[in-house]
Amino acid sequence: MTHIRLFLIACFFFHSTAASAASETAWKMVQKEKWLGTQTINFASNGVKIVNAGRGFSIVSKAPDWDVVLYREDDKIFCRLKRQQYYNSVAFRVSHGHTPGKVLKIYTIGPVTAPMHYTPYHNDVIKRFENVPVEVEDMLSSYFRANCVDGIVLRSVSNSIGKSKADASVFMPIDMGGIAVLRETLSLNKVAYNPLDFQVPKNLRPVNDIKQITTGKAKRKEAESIFLDMGVGDELGVREQRRSN
Repeated sequence: MTHIRLFLIACFFFHSTAASAASETAWKMVQKEKWLGTQTINFASNGVKIVNAGRGFSIVSKAPDWDVVLYREDDKIFCRLKRQQYYNSVAFRVSHGHTPGKVLKIYTIGPVTAPMHYTPYHNDVIKRFENVPVEVEDMLSSYFRANCVDGIVLRSVSNSIGKSKADASVFMPIDMGGIAVLRETLSLNKVAYNPLDFQVPKNLRPVNDIKQITTGKAKRKEAESIFLDMGVGDELGVREQRRSN
């Protein structure tokens, strides 16, 4: 009888755990940023991963320590930093609790609605997602080299093109063919939580320089070749001598 009870208790806990894992959700977002290009972002209550396919690198930060791992799969390298180390490297300062500017309008982006707030240089659509901690919000703000906000910026539009003479405080920018759009959410979907979406590949070699991650060996070689052809570099004389021979 005791064995049957233990078996039933074990079944109860197994099904409870499985149901909890199945019901856990995450978000998948694709954003285009004026300077960084397009990135795919997965975030949940315990982690965030940013993939910049155009530049070939990814960033992962997960609970409980929220260390930041940057890596490149093409060069098979990674760099691990403490959260504050990473913030220092991109000059990001954590400053929560400030009051956002006046609400200009309400946007619907994917399955969510969020207000656009006026700020002196750009108007931002900011959304606070349920069960998404400030560590995720801060990671995204620091990645985009933006100010710390209470929430996640879904859209950012410059308002410095030209302000309304009647009332600059309620000026709404005109999207002139996307010229004024600094950041745009292309898609936003609620998805089932998958731990694989937040994993770092194995068999990567550690490096200490973030620039090696964000630029990549191929890009550095291309830049070096351009400088050499321009006459900047120690190898230019040797190359010119080879050409003359």
